[in-house]
Amino acid sequence: MIRLMRYWEGLFRIMTCLVSAGRQLLNIFIILFVFMTTFALLGMQLFGGACDADVARFNFDYYFPAMLTVLSIFSGGWVDPYAACVDDERPAVARLYMLLALVIG
Repeated sequence: MIRLMRYWEGLFRIMTCLVSAGRQLLNIFIILFVFMTTFALLGMQLFGGACDADVARFNFDYYFPAMLTVLSIFSGGWVDPYAACVDDERPAVARLYMLLALVIG
């Protein structure tokens, strides 16, 4: 690969830019991880046990499934977690949580 990069100057520039941007990308991933952990813990407090974990794969019962659910919400797939975790008692809380997760994430 290094020999190939020596012949293709464009590929060498791209790899150089990626390597030099590593610190900035690490900072972005750390901030994303902090926001995801915050929303996962908040979701565990709000919706823990409210989602039907047997039927829906989106739940906030444990940390790892909560992180996967928050990743799904951050990437724009909020409809399925919302449908799985909304209960009849507090739909406004679920709407506010999903809206904040979409805007911030």
